[in-house]
Amino acid sequence: MILELIAAIGVSILFTENPQMTCGNAYSFGCYLPQKNEIHLSYYSKDINHSLYHELGHSIFYNDDYSRIIIKGYKPLQEYPSDYDTERKILDETVADYFAEFMLNNKEFSVKYPCLWLYFDEKINSYSAI
Repeated sequence: MILELIAAIGVSILFTENPQMTCGNAYSFGCYLPQKNEIHLSYYSKDINHSLYHELGHSIFYNDDYSRIIIKGYKPLQEYPSDYDTERKILDETVADYFAEFMLNNKEFSVKYPCLWLYFDEKINSYSAI
């Protein structure tokens, strides 16, 4: 499923030693570059699957204002660095964090966050209809 989703999105995935240089974020194990439709991931990431799904979340929901409206009703899954200083940045990170959890723990996610599960499921299934 994941390879089909990546192919449908058309995103390129590049593994690198130091994505912080490309991403401009000192905290990053990966980043999504929308202008190139590329995901850069560190092969030193302590959880490469989470990093991949998190960045895929950025890719899928990059231009999705509705996801930011929905996610406002959910508590962020982590504290963000102080330079994440805009509401949009925090909402984008929160969407990506929840999407990673959706991908990694789908069954538990469907019970804990049923409305968000439906939204994410419909979104990724819309790519298989292409």
